[in-house]
Amino acid sequence: MQLEKIKSIRKSEIEKLAASPIKRKLKKIVYLLKYGMPFAKFIKYAFSYLFIIPIAKIKTDLKSKAIKKEYFGKTIGDAGGKLVFNSSDSCYIAVNIGNAGIGDAIVAIRFLRDLTVFLSRENGVNNSKAVNCGKDGNSSNCGKDGKTGKGDKGDKGDKGCQIVFDVFYRSPYSIKFITAALPNVRRVLNLPDYALLRKFYDIDLRLNTFFIKEEINELSRDKLFKKFPSVLKIIENIKTNQSPIEQYIKTRPFSEGILSDAVTAMGLSRASYLNSIAGIGIAVPADAATKALKLDIDIYSASDITAKFNLKGKKFITVHDGWDENTKTKTGSSTKSYPHEKWSELVTLLKQEFPDYITVQLGGLGNGSDIEGIDLNLRGKTTLKEAASLLAASSLHIDTDSGLVHIAVSLGTPCAVLFGPTNAAYCSYSQLSNYIAITPQLCGNCWWSTDDWMETCPRGLNVPECMNSIEPIDIIKSINGKIINGMQILNK
Repeated sequence: MQLEKIKSIRKSEIEKLAASPIKRKLKKIVYLLKYGMPFAKFIKYAFSYLFIIPIAKIKTDLKSKAIKKEYFGKTIGDAGGKLVFNSSDSCYIAVNIGNAGIGDAIVAIRFLRDLTVFLSRENGVNNSKAVNCGKDGNSSNCGKDGKTGKGDKGDKGDKGCQIVFDVFYRSPYSIKFITAALPNVRRVLNLPDYALLRKFYDIDLRLNTFFIKEEINELSRDKLFKKFPSVLKIIENIKTNQSPIEQYIKTRPFSEGILSDAVTAMGLSRASYLNSIAGIGIAVPADAATKALKLDIDIYSASDITAKFNLKGKKFITVHDGWDENTKTKTGSSTKSYPHEKWSELVTLLKQEFPDYITVQLGGLGNGSDIEGIDLNLRGKTTLKEAASLLAASSLHIDTDSGLVHIAVSLGTPCAVLFGPTNAAYCSYSQLSNYIAITPQLCGNCWWSTDDWMETCPRGLNVPECMNSIEPIDIIKSINGKIINGMQILNK
């Protein structure tokens, strides 16, 4: 069957699914059981999904005083101070990034950074450090000296006020070195705490690459109206601008492919969507795009990280064979993967074409495989922060569409990225001068056109022709043909 026909059938299925909340829940549970989740974990997840989460909401509503005492009368999370919400000059926002992969988490974190900068520039909202400036752990209006700040100059309702984010994520420790880029992030908390804590915030925001929920606490509406009118306007923008595709957002992840096509039809990408829908998007000149997408990530120094892995004084290229860490395939391979024999051929060509560089493989042991011919294999031997630090020191990162690419882009590292089933127009950072999007010669963009797209070609081919149509020699030609400021991306 032709891909366009498959995608048309999928769209009809998704539109029917969107009309039934029960069917959506059941489909997600069946999907998790069918595609790799261990049975014991499935039973626990299914019970929580159908019963525990709704019960937790009711419990929160009925026992808010007891919960407040339990969670705010002692230290929450892993770092100092109580969570307090007693400043009338601060807007407290619960940000639930959920179970998103590291790439989606970075997209969400970048939006929070841009939101803070936008409010600071437009309305004089204080953009200073938001963590435990007072002895009681309060975070309101903190200046760099730890004293109460006056905020940036502004002539609208938000003058001198502050935005405070608490981020909820499935593994808080894994992204703390990334959220370090956001001075207004007070804490990164465990995702299970979200159900009990969210009602104490002025705004409850769930997002990753799309806005999933944006809810205003009615008890805070008067404060927001008087002191944070621009924040209310942004919430209004989100609800209005995202409404045409809301039915597909409800049916994620099954509708991811449909959503990616819809977003690109708007002239947007994953990197620009959130800002544009929220009404804080600003046209960025091509020469400034790299700076706009960078994050001030807390990484180890180049000297320290290269010394630790015996790379000091050496030029190196990083590569990664892997895919979404949340997705387990029964076969142990993925349609997103570059064929193993082609990886080996590519490494051989890299050594021939760029003999002054050594090749370093990054990634975890959860998926992917060792690439033959690699000079230094660090699979499973680094933390995510160490991998990010190596990416920062790398001359070029070669990868498929994975989370490490988002980290590399956020650090300004040149990338060559191989796209097959995912939508390159949506997922890539092709606006960057140091980014090479390598697309398939055949087919491609079948992302979520079937439930098992990750491990089986939706067209029924034994070997997915999209990734198999990308030849190693063409990757080398693309690298050699990339000119930045009159120079090749890699100096020979």
